[in-house]
Formats: sequence, structure tokens, C-alpha cells
Amino acid sequence: MNKLTELLEQDAPPSIQEIYRNIRLNCHTPMVALIYRHLATKSGVLEWAWASLSPIMRSGLLPNSAREMALVASYPKVSSLSLSEIKALDLLEIDVCAIRYIIAAYHAANPCNILATLFLLKLLRGSIQLITEPEDLTSALSLKTQQEFPSLPPMVDSELLPREILGFRPGSASSMGLTPSLYRHLGHWPMWLKVVSEKYLSVSYQSNEIDNYSKKLYLAAQKKVDFFFTQGEKIKFDDDRPLGSEKDLLCKTLDTFVETIPTLIIVGAILNQTLEEY
Repeated sequence: MNKLTELLEQDAPPSIQEIYRNIRLNCHTPMVALIYRHLATKSGVLEWAWASLSPIMRSGLLPNSAREMALVASYPKVSSLSLSEIKALDLLEIDVCAIRYIIAAYHAANPCNILATLFLLKLLRGSIQLITEPEDLTSALSLKTQQEFPSLPPMVDSELLPREILGFRPGSASSMGLTPSLYRHLGHWPMWLKVVSEKYLSVSYQSNEIDNYSKKLYLAAQKKVDFFFTQGEKIKFDDDRPLGSEKDLLCKTLDTFVETIPTLIIVGAILNQTLEEY
């Protein structure tokens, strides 16, 4: 898997931090996703992406569609680790709660992320030109979206993650993939991550179960994004998209996220079930 360059929130200049904050608040998550942290390393690209996404984020169209998609999606059913297995991994209640919080954060973020990524790809590859009067993209959000969540544990270096989990790729994948931040946040519990990788994820990948479920999610996401483009009054932005080789490289990167994100939604659902006995 590739480790993408990224601009962490604490290292970002104030203008980027404000975009990050808007994304977190609109998606109702405690962190900003890797896709945005990576776009921030490219001059002007995150600003373009946020200008394009802002109307459907602020209107609720994208986050509400993401939640609806996640709620109606189907997920594999797996049995939980037994209490004795959980205790053998030296997991205390605080560990289990922290793991569940991380998984819940990504279950909130990733449905938004796949819709946003597909939306940006459609803009880059299409001939859509919707231009409106400039708006203040950092203006205050409505009170109902002003929820701040506790931060996630810091990400561990990918070299410290169990090798098993880094080798998983959907059967239909055409790229090397990327190192998901989900795994790096969960890397504080390497023995649990290793056990669930071997006992659950390996089986689900080999049987193509994860691939099949993620394909259904991908198709559902495509339908949502197609619907977005019928809502002209909610899709208004200053069209300053990347062009030429910059556009081609950006599309390639976004395609990798499209391959990865639906898979991680399914993986998160499986990981959550492994602790249900606790």
C-alpha cells in the first residue's frame, strides 16, 4: 500500500484549518479524512474541492445522503470474539470504548467521503460549469452542525501495523491502494488488529464477501451523486478545477480512494461486530 503525503490539522495554516473544521462539522466527525489532508498538500486543490463541495455540505444534501446510504446498506454478519478472547488480548473497557469510538467516527466519515470523492471526480471529468456569486466559504455554520467531538488517538506509523492488514485489497482493485487512516488509528491495539485480521478480514476478503458488499455500496453512492447533479440550486461553485496533467494525476488519486472507501465501510462494520460480546 502507498502512504500518501498529507497535511495534518496541527501543521496546517489557519485558512486550511478552517476548511478542515468546516468539513468536520458538516460531516459530524472528530477528524478530517485523509483525502482532504492529501489534497491540502497540492496548491489550491483543497480550496477548489471545498468551494465545490461546500454548497452540498452546508445544505445537508451530502451528509444526509451519506447517512441514509449507510443506514440502508447491508453488511456481513460475523460472530464476536468471546469474552475470554477479548480478555486474552488484554483489552480493558476503556480500550474497547476507544476502539468503538474510532470505528464509529469512520462509519460517520466514510459514507460522506465516498460521495464527496465521486462528486469531485464527476466535476473533473465532466463538462459541468456551474458558476455563482462568490460566497464566504468560512462563514458560520448553523447551530445544529456546531458539534465538536473529542479527538481520536494519534495515528501510529504504518510500519508498526500488522503486515496482514496492510496486504488486504479488494479483488477488483486496479491500484496498489493506500494505507487507511482507520488502521493507523487502530494501530494502538496491534494484537487485537492482528487477531481480527486473521480470524475475520482474511476470510471475508478471500471469499470476496467484502468485495461484493463494497460494490453494492459503490453503486448506491453513484446513484446518490447522480442525484446531486439534478439539484442545480444546491450545486453552485466558482469553477476553477485543476486542468491538464494536474487533473489527470488528481483523478488517478481519487480513483484509488473510490476503490478503497467502500471497502473500509464494510471492514469497519466487521470490526465493530468483533467486540459485541464485551
